Amino acid sequence: MENVIEEIRELSRRLIEDRDALREKLQTLSQERDSLKDTLDRKQARLAELEEENQNLKIAKSLNGTGEPAEAKQKINELVREIDRCIALLNT
Repeated sequence: MENVIEEIRELSRRLIEDRDALREKLQTLSQERDSLKDTLDRKQARLAELEEENQNLKIAKSLNGTGEPAEAKQKINELVREIDRCIALLNT
């Protein structure tokens, strides 16, 4: 009987150790996830900046006459529509 109780105590001790190890692992993984999320957010922001810069370069190229005139006209129309939307939002 005492042997069975001792085995149960040993199993309980191992389970507690395993639980503690898993808690530590979970905490480490949570920190890593948060770090990766921050990195992803920074990369996405940088990507948006680069896409905007690329778009601006395309506009500048088309306005300088080195690009297609139709592209320049289309972009100017898009910018005018965007300005009109902003003005409409300000007037509401």
